[in-house]
Amino acid sequence: TVIDRRLNLSVFVPNSAISSDEAMHILDGLNTLDKVSVVDRMMLKNTVQYEIEALEELEENYYTKADERNMADIEYKDKLEALQQAEVNAQAAMEAEKRAREALEAAERLVANSRQDLAECSKALTQVDAWRKRTVAETERVHQQLDRKREMVRKALLRKEEEYIQPSATNLSSSGSTTIDNDVFTSTSTSTTNNLSESFSIMANDVQQMGDTAINEVIKLRKEETFLSTECQRLEERASRLRSRARKLRLRSEGIRSAMKKNGDGLSEEEEDVKLLEEDDEFGGQEERRGGALL
Repeated sequence: TVIDRRLNLSVFVPNSAISSDEAMHILDGLNTLDKVSVVDRMMLKNTVQYEIEALEELEENYYTKADERNMADIEYKDKLEALQQAEVNAQAAMEAEKRAREALEAAERLVANSRQDLAECSKALTQVDAWRKRTVAETERVHQQLDRKREMVRKALLRKEEEYIQPSATNLSSSGSTTIDNDVFTSTSTSTTNNLSESFSIMANDVQQMGDTAINEVIKLRKEETFLSTECQRLEERASRLRSRARKLRLRSEGIRSAMKKNGDGLSEEEEDVKLLEEDDEFGGQEERRGGALL
């Protein structure tokens, strides 16, 4: 499927921004134990599961900082608009003072209030601007950490696939067959490992041939995945509406058929309605199956 291809391709492509959920999905699909060797333990390396959990925690931190940054931007925009409005009010107040000498006292009070608003808004804007700049810096810092952690997880998944495929292929090729309870069988995992190794090699060759455009392929597949999900949901909603319409027409057709049996009349128009509603019902089922096949 598009999702599996995009996830598998993301493992081979640097900076493909693998999320923790996607990394866990890939790790579960490897069907291998996630453990650290003695050498890796001496080098202070952790299991892929541990790295994915760390990535998940870092993602939550990043999204929290991003939300805070968005709040700061919104607050900054509001304060900036308030400052601009206060400046307009101050200017209007000073012009009103010149135009209306007879209302000098009222105009002076308006100017004083407007200047006070201007000072308060300027102070508030300065405070919010400092907050906004701090959140921008923190968000960028966490984003860099997130990118590094994602890349670390991607490399860990790549190493895990290499460790799973290469040693299995070596052991199976050296042993050839296995004896259990005096029955010799050619392990079916040989074919599975060969298929995985072939798939691994094909994916690696595809990435090598793509070069710098591999990340664009990942982005393209992600967009295609989003489009197909939206299209599937749209078709399912349309099929649901058609099924609802078909149920209503079916109830109506049952009433028509009952009336036809009682009266013995040949109601050709009603029979045509019955035929149409049955076609609508069948079409609704086809739409639903089509939506499910998109993914």
